[in-house]
Amino acid sequence: MQDDYPSPGDPIVLAGPWQECNAGQVLDLDKQGNWAGSKATSEPGFICVGTNNFSSGTETNGVHIVIGAQHRATGDFTPVFYDEDELGFGMSASYRPLEKVQWWFEHGNRAGTAITKNRGQVAAADFEKARSKSSTYDYAHGKWTITES
Repeated sequence: MQDDYPSPGDPIVLAGPWQECNAGQVLDLDKQGNWAGSKATSEPGFICVGTNNFSSGTETNGVHIVIGAQHRATGDFTPVFYDEDELGFGMSASYRPLEKVQWWFEHGNRAGTAITKNRGQVAAADFEKARSKSSTYDYAHGKWTITES
């Protein structure tokens, strides 16, 4: 049985257009693979794909949806969620971004005689009211500095 998960270090190639959308909005994927308005019912707090009308040409004919965060200054998107389950032709999906997130500094090493894993303190932020935050990890003191912008 083949595993759908990429191995560590494997690249994930993103294809298709990014589409700005907000929680509560519903979009369809049209026959050409572009985002279009939808007549499907919205779900408050969720980003929804009303109907996938795109035939991907793969064995399953599905697509993987990627949710990204848009940088206000540049308009560029950074992927923050990759749906490992394919969205099949004619199917719909709902995604609810979490407003509270956690992150940490972590690194590891695999040598011939040992595997090591080091992890710093967990930092957390609530994005319900603030749309942008940045953080810096002080390695020498093991502390995060979080700033809101």
